[in-house]
Amino acid sequence: MSEITEWLLLVYKMPPEPSRYRVAVWRHIKDSGAIYVQNSVCAIPKTDANVERFKSISDEIEKGGGECFMLTASPFDEKSKSRILERYNEERNLEYFEFIEQCEAFLQEIQMEIGRQNFTYAEFEENEEALKRLTSWLKKIRNRDLFSAQRSDEADSYYARCQEALEDFASRVYAANQG
Repeated sequence: MSEITEWLLLVYKMPPEPSRYRVAVWRHIKDSGAIYVQNSVCAIPKTDANVERFKSISDEIEKGGGECFMLTASPFDEKSKSRILERYNEERNLEYFEFIEQCEAFLQEIQMEIGRQNFTYAEFEENEEALKRLTSWLKKIRNRDLFSAQRSDEADSYYARCQEALEDFASRVYAANQG
């Protein structure tokens, strides 16, 4: 991706009640990949898609009785640029870490079923659905990872292992159920 030189800032205030609006706004901000610079101040790289996301979040804030300002900003100097990129990548690395933990759980589940010789189609389907969730989750993280966070390669490696494990399990299920 070309170098991003501008960031969007969203500065907002929400009424304390009803809390469902605050929670919905928080979830949409996290889903967008924005980072909290401080309470109620979020930053995200300025792209066309992120402008649309922040406009949508702004509408939601106002719908919930809050107020907000959307601004564009550029890092003042190299130190500021490094800091914001570091914070942004830290968030992506945390997401990758959680993803990797779920991949490890997936791999353990497959190994447990192999150990139990539970080679049923229902078990395969369950694990196939789990892999689909991992696929969707990784895609979401990738869409937010505009600066290639450190753990992205590790996440790819774990995901590939999960795909291979499911293929192996599928072969075992097929072999056990041929009749």
